[in-house]
Amino acid sequence: MRVFNEDELREVCSAFYFPNKIQVTALIYFKRFYLQWSVMEHHPKNIMLTCVYAACKIEENHVSAEELGKGIPQDHQIILNYEMTVYQSLEFDLIVYAPYHSIEGFVNDIEEFCGTNDEQTQMLKVTYAIIL
Repeated sequence: MRVFNEDELREVCSAFYFPNKIQVTALIYFKRFYLQWSVMEHHPKNIMLTCVYAACKIEENHVSAEELGKGIPQDHQIILNYEMTVYQSLEFDLIVYAPYHSIEGFVNDIEEFCGTNDEQTQMLKVTYAIIL
């Protein structure tokens, strides 16, 4: 059930055209939440949407709970009710170190070292854009 909702989380993020960093952050929140709780205690759909909402807030791409609830047939009040439960389960540790940060830093370092006109640097930037 958890794995199914992880796939649904990806689809929700794609439907709203969120950047990959929001998807990654929400997915990590979702997995960390269910390290402490069972799917029998909290419905995964509610937690999934709350994790997406929290990830949008943390990654500075704010989407209101009403907008998120309208895009997916879900009452926005449920998202807001579960928000504090998710934060408490994450122990308010909301900073996520995803791999794309390291890759972005590497590309920036190579670009600075080689210069922006280098053909291989341009290929590296194109590859990085494809990955994300």
